[in-house]
Amino acid sequence: MALVQNGGRVQNIRGRILFPNYITNTTKPADNVIAELYKYVSGVDAFRIPDEQPKLASCITGPDGRFCFPGIPAGKYVVRIGTRPAVATGWNGTHVIVNLDPKRRGKREFKVIMQAAT
Repeated sequence: MALVQNGGRVQNIRGRILFPNYITNTTKPADNVIAELYKYVSGVDAFRIPDEQPKLASCITGPDGRFCFPGIPAGKYVVRIGTRPAVATGWNGTHVIVNLDPKRRGKREFKVIMQAAT
């Protein structure tokens, strides 16, 4: 199952990925998670864009769960976030639609909390 979130207007495409602990109602940084960047295409479901568009950039989070895509021009993008099978399974892939506008006020970064697979 793929989840789609609206990340809103951002000044930079950077953020933090967290794993939830449903028992303690807390989160922890998601280490070793893949974040991929794609150009948004109007009229195409966000979770289908990786099948239709070339990947612009990708990275793997470190122990702090952070990712960053510097030097990206203004525009609308999809950040696809997923776990690596050798690291963690049982999490839904997440697609975050963001409107990058470095010159206007907006969030400096966004947070993604992974959701358990259903």
